[in-house]
Amino acid sequence: GALGARTVAIAFLDDDCQVAAGWPAAICAALAREPDAIIGGPIVNGCPDRLASVASHLVLSTVTRWMAEHDRDQAFVASMNAGMSVVTFNALRGFDAAFPTPAAEDRDFCERATRSGRRLVEDPNALVVHHHELGLLGLWRQQFAYGRGAAQLRASRQRRGEGSPGPRLRLYVELARAAL
Repeated sequence: GALGARTVAIAFLDDDCQVAAGWPAAICAALAREPDAIIGGPIVNGCPDRLASVASHLVLSTVTRWMAEHDRDQAFVASMNAGMSVVTFNALRGFDAAFPTPAAEDRDFCERATRSGRRLVEDPNALVVHHHELGLLGLWRQQFAYGRGAAQLRASRQRRGEGSPGPRLRLYVELARAAL
């Protein structure tokens, strides 16, 4: 559906996200400054009293930050808080429909964006609160889906003739450090 958009800009949120006041204006202002960029913003855990939700958010925030700081080629904007011009979205052919579930399709999209010369930009005013109420079984299912998405991402890279980075021990150490 997004590939048929007839607007200037397009934004993506998860159905359990609540935008902060000024979110649309922040996305639009960032796109006015950098029309070819993929815009993201901070994602705040809206369920701080649920241990599994805290763990899920910790993984997302740690991986997102680590990739941005240590591996720009693998950096990404989570699709639960992303905006871009329709021209950019269409030029990148949207999200790859080969991804069977919502896991790593945003990473694939952002990799294709950065390889095409587009920047990933975080605007601190484009904040969303993620109200993802997870129990332990839900957290396990989510992490399993992320692993399946990572395998699909490797397959997507192979189809494009690109290499795939090996395990990142430093990232896993950072995840363990963040958990402590």
